[in-house]
Amino acid sequence: RLDRRAFLRRYGAALAPLVLLYVLITIVRSLRSDFAREIFLALGQDALPSAFAWSEIWVGLVTLVVSGAAVMIPDNRQALRVSLAICGAGTVLLACAVLGQNWGWFGPFPFMVLLGIGLYLPYLVVHTSLFERLLGLTRERGNVGFLMYVADSAGYLGYVVCMLLRNAGATSPNVVGTLRWACGITVVAAVVCLVQASRFISGQQAGHSPHPLSVPDPS
Repeated sequence: RLDRRAFLRRYGAALAPLVLLYVLITIVRSLRSDFAREIFLALGQDALPSAFAWSEIWVGLVTLVVSGAAVMIPDNRQALRVSLAICGAGTVLLACAVLGQNWGWFGPFPFMVLLGIGLYLPYLVVHTSLFERLLGLTRERGNVGFLMYVADSAGYLGYVVCMLLRNAGATSPNVVGTLRWACGITVVAAVVCLVQASRFISGQQAGHSPHPLSVPDPS
């Protein structure tokens, strides 16, 4: 317990925005997944099984290639920066999907595909790269288990709270409207979170951090 608390104190400036980003992405991703049928119908497209299958196939292919390519970067610091950049790219896609659909540029299917890619890029990067590379960079003893417990528990707790608030509101809530608002909040917050995390990493590189990166004492 003491080791975990000490780790959070040392790297909280990077972990807090990353966990907050993960919470928001988890909420929007769950909205898209759990209410996909309602979203398709609200946007004027039949919710056929093929629509779900093909939208998730395209999302899966793109995220698999992008997240899998991260293993080609041997340097942890560079990989961490690339991971943050991928999260930023996902945020841009998320904004483009919502704005494009609102302005009539995208139909229901392209909207769901772009939305899925924009959400799953940062969601999977947290699972596969961000925390792993942060531990590799800091050279702390341990694995991503504790960090993923923190992120996942916070993310799904946030989604449960949102569902309770949503169900306590209007009798016929607007799913698409809720999704748009959630995406807008996520995009704005993601920019702030990514900037804060990037500043922490840059400060570590410049040696400005009060806890410079070093190999922990084996004793």
